[in-house]
Formats: sequence, structure tokens, C-alpha cells
Amino acid sequence: MDWEAEDDFIRAQLAKAVGGFPRGDIGRELPMGPHHGSARVHEASATLQEIEVEARNAKNNLGKRIEALKESKMYALQQLERSESSMQAASTNVASCKERLASLSEKYTYLQSLKQYMQALCSCLGSKAPLIEEVLQEAKIAHQERRSAVKEIRSAMQSATIAAGEAGVSHMMQCFANGTSLEAAKEAAALARREKLMTLLNPTHANSSTITLEKLYSDVHNGPKALDLKEVDSLWEKRLRDCHEASSTIFADTETIFSDFGVVLSRIADWKVQQEDSYFDAYMPLTLGRLLSPFVMSEMISWHPLDRTSQNLAFGIHTLNEMIWLNSLSTFPTANNRADDTDGTIVQQLVLQAVVPFLLFLVENCWDAMNWAENDALLSTVQELAALNKDPHSEIMHELLHAIFRQLYNTAESICVVCWPPMVLSHLVEEAELASALYHGAIDFVQAVLKWREILKGSNLFTLVMDNLILNKVVPHLRITFASPDDCLRRLSRLVDILPGDWLAGHHPATDTLQEICKSLQARMDMEQNAREENAAICLRRIFAKLSAG
Repeated sequence: MDWEAEDDFIRAQLAKAVGGFPRGDIGRELPMGPHHGSARVHEASATLQEIEVEARNAKNNLGKRIEALKESKMYALQQLERSESSMQAASTNVASCKERLASLSEKYTYLQSLKQYMQALCSCLGSKAPLIEEVLQEAKIAHQERRSAVKEIRSAMQSATIAAGEAGVSHMMQCFANGTSLEAAKEAAALARREKLMTLLNPTHANSSTITLEKLYSDVHNGPKALDLKEVDSLWEKRLRDCHEASSTIFADTETIFSDFGVVLSRIADWKVQQEDSYFDAYMPLTLGRLLSPFVMSEMISWHPLDRTSQNLAFGIHTLNEMIWLNSLSTFPTANNRADDTDGTIVQQLVLQAVVPFLLFLVENCWDAMNWAENDALLSTVQELAALNKDPHSEIMHELLHAIFRQLYNTAESICVVCWPPMVLSHLVEEAELASALYHGAIDFVQAVLKWREILKGSNLFTLVMDNLILNKVVPHLRITFASPDDCLRRLSRLVDILPGDWLAGHHPATDTLQEICKSLQARMDMEQNAREENAAICLRRIFAKLSAG
């Protein structure tokens, strides 16, 4: 029985150590009896060793399981952190989506409102553009008809005056040839001049003996209307004033948001700043110039580029700087780092699309190149346009400059400088004054042409002045006035003074001829030395020095 109690004790301890045994291994009965005591002890020792090994193995397995559990716990905690981060990111994304949706909603509302505004603006300008063009065309016609009338009147006056002078000089020379007395020759020349004037200018006064030159000038015919220069200018001013008033009423029935250039431009600028992508998606940089052109054309109606000093027209716009559109566009925003943003050239676009074509029309049809005020006004305007235009290859600008040169050339061709003998002119005061006026008018025109040297660099201004004017028109007059040295010297002095030194350089027929005249005057003054000619000699030496230096 003791052995049985010992076996039960061992089983209980083993059960406590390993948590029980498998029924098949531990449950079998060990042999009992006194003869097997030592064997039992030996077997028990072996079993305990096995149990220790199994216990250590179980402990190790348990430790590994604990480590695995710890790792599982760490992984679970990491997953929890990831889940919390994901939840936080999702919450942030939801808030961002809400903000974006609110922004998109605001953008959609803005763009819908802008779409309605632009549709209304385009519709408004589309209906007003034909009215603007109609009034602008009326202004062009007024300018053109005034220029045609003035040109016709002045041409008739000049032709008649020169023809009358020719008649007077011819009769005077004929009287000298016939041996008529000086007084009789003067009376015959005056009568011939008066009859020629009355016949050419006003046939209704052909039988009048009291008609004066001033009266003839004021009665110059322009077709059947018998308009003088003052009446022409008065009618021209009235028509332009009507056009000016008409242009101011074109937008009278339109809201300010569509009719005021500053308001319209501000709305478009706000669009570009707030919704830049949609601004470029709508190709606004390509269409902005065409959209704004009606406003520019409406200001062209009241623009008088040939009258910058308000000498003839006290109303309207006289310089580019007075134009609203030009001042407003100077602050129009530009996008950063966008190659398709051409709004920086919008002023240039409008200048080339609207301003230059209008000025080209005025140059071709209305510009009087002999008028100093108009010449200076046009020169200043072209200089301003050249500063605004950054495209050196602009066809319309080249066309404008070519038109200016063409008008200068045509005016040079129309200039007449008479070559009447000084011997005759010394007895005919009116003819002498006319000859002097025609000569100085030609020199005035030379001086006006020289102002275009910088603008018309590529043109043949040198040939126009030196060949067409000086060699063909001025030099023959100087040659014939050589008989009157004082007059010849004064006229030669004025001509040489205005010519640039580089134009006198080298050998040119005109320069060589002027040097010959200068040498001839020098020789004559050497032959006729007297105190009266001392100042003339000094003047002649100065002229000759400039010609020689050239």
C-alpha cells in the first residue's frame, strides 16, 4: 500500500507540474511489489527527467507564445494608430472637400454671373459698333471734304496768282522791248495782272475795274457753292462737333457697367485676377483687343491728331495722352510665367488695329504738308505711336510711314518757285513779293521735311530735298536772282543754314551748284568792294565755310 501511496503522490506532483498527463502514458499501472521497488524508483527518476525536459520545452514554448502575443499586441497597437491616422486624414479630407465644394460653388456662381455679364456686354457692343463706325465714317468724310475744298481753293488761288504774275512780268518785258516808258510799262503790267486774276478767279467780276486781290481771294469758287476758306472751316467744325456730340450719345441708353470703359476693363481685370485659368481657357488674350475696339473707335471720332494745339478745334481730343482707354490699360494686370499671356501688348494691338488705320486715312486724304502746325502735330503723333509700337515689322506702321513720304513727295512736286528776272521785279512790287513768298515757301517746306529725318530713316528724304526741291526748284531761282546779289545772298544763306552738315558732305550736283553760286557771289563782291557789303562778305564767308566743310 505504501508503494501505491507513493505512486499517487508522484502522479499528483507530475500533474501539478505539467498540468496532467495524457491518459495513455501516465494512466498505465506500474508493476507493484517488493521485487520491483528499485525498478520503480529508477523508472520514476527517468520519468521525472523526461518531465523536466518537457517542462523546459513547455516553458520555452510558453515564452515564445508570450513573445508572439507581445508582437501581436504591438502590431495591433500599430494598426490602431494607423486607423486613427487614417480617420484623422479622412476627417481632414472631408473638411478639405467641404471647403473645395464651397469654393467651387462660389466659383461656379461667379462664372455664371460673369458669363451673363460677358454675353450682355458682347451683345451691347455688337449693337453699338455699327453706330460708332457710322459716326466715325461721317467724321472721316468731314475731314476729307474740308481738305479737298481747301486744297482746291488754295490751288486755284496759287495758280491764278502765279498766272497773273506771269502776265504782269510778260507785259513788262514786252514794254521794255518796245521802248515804252517805265510808268506806262508798270500800268500795262498791273492791268494785265488784274485782268488775268479776274478771268481765272471770278469771271463775274471780269468787267470790274475796282476789284482787289483780297476780294478775289474771298470769292474763290468751290464748284457751285462759292465757299471761301472761312466758310469751309466753319462747316467742317460744325460737322465735327455734330459727330462729337453724336458719339457721346451712342451709349446714353446703356448702363454704366457696359458703357464706361474703366468699369468694363475693371470687371475683366477682376476676372483675370480671380479666375486666371478660366480667363485663359476663354482665349481672352486673343480676343480682348477686338472686344475693346468699339470704345477706342468711339474716341477716334473726337480725335484731332492734326490739330494738337486746339488752333482750329477747341473740343474733342488732341493728343493720345488724353484718351481714356490708353490711360486705363496702363494698369491692366499681367499673369506671371504664362507664355500665352499677350495682354502686355494690348495697347500695341489697339494702336495697330484702330489708331494707325485712322491716322493713315488722315495722312492720305486730309494732311496739308505745307501747314507747319499740321506737320508738327502729325510728327508728334507718329513719334508717340512709334513709342507704343514694339513691333518693328508692323505692316500698318510701314504703310503709314510710306504714306507720309508719299505725301511729302507729292507736295514737293506741286511746289512752284518762279524765275522772274530781278530787273523786271525791281519795278513790280507785287510780283517781287510773290516770287519771294514762293521761294521762302519752298524753303519752309524743306525745313518741314527735315523734321522727319529720324522717323523716315529708310526713305529717300535726301533725294527728295537735294534733287527734287533744291536742284530742280531752288537753284534755278538762285541763279536768276544772282543779278541782285543782296537778295541772292539772303536766300542762299537761309537755305544753307537749315541744311544738315552731313547732307552737304561729298559731291552732289545740288551741293556743287551752291558752291558755284557762292564762289560767283564772292568774286562779284571782290570786284565791288565797299563798306555796305562788309556784312554781306562775312555772311558769304560763313556760307562758303559750311559748304566747304561739308
